[in-house]
Amino acid sequence: MAGLVLWAALWFGGSFVFNTSRSISYDTGAPRNWPVLYDLHLNGADMIPWGFEIADWTGDTSYASGGTISGSIPRRSLFNRSEIEVDVRWMEWATGQAWTAQMVIDHPEDLRAGITFHFAADGQLSVYRPNAALRAGGLGRQATHDDYERLARVCGTALPENSALFAELADARANNVGIDTARIPASPPPPPPSDCTEPSQ
Repeated sequence: MAGLVLWAALWFGGSFVFNTSRSISYDTGAPRNWPVLYDLHLNGADMIPWGFEIADWTGDTSYASGGTISGSIPRRSLFNRSEIEVDVRWMEWATGQAWTAQMVIDHPEDLRAGITFHFAADGQLSVYRPNAALRAGGLGRQATHDDYERLARVCGTALPENSALFAELADARANNVGIDTARIPASPPPPPPSDCTEPSQ
């Protein structure tokens, strides 16, 4: 009898216990003329195994660029299945300044609805998702910033220039990985201040 109960538990609960991965779609964004070279890990899974990607300007009204990347990530743990552990490092193309940041976000909905990682001035990283109306597809108009909900925000830690992580980003930047430098102004204006910008003295 005990064996039958165990078999039944494995049969009916197997999709819960042994389903160790989940689908995810994400997008990125950055200020105008202020692209960012980034590397992203979600729950330990390398989302850019080929190296680095570019987060670029998404327009004045939206956080998402439409350049969605989809993949599968491990579930964080059996009892924290809706949580995502984020580990990201990035470098501003214009300045060569680099940051790293970690956070945990909770996103109970199916992640195929999409989340957006948005980089901003002074090492700010925010995570957004479409609001309920946008997820339902019933806007009948172009989405704006007001149609996104911020799930999390963090001020990154500056990467030391003598670190291996900084060196990898600097090498990719020196080799113009993934970007057409001709369309970037030689001296772009600084991006708008963020929540991580220190008040001027």
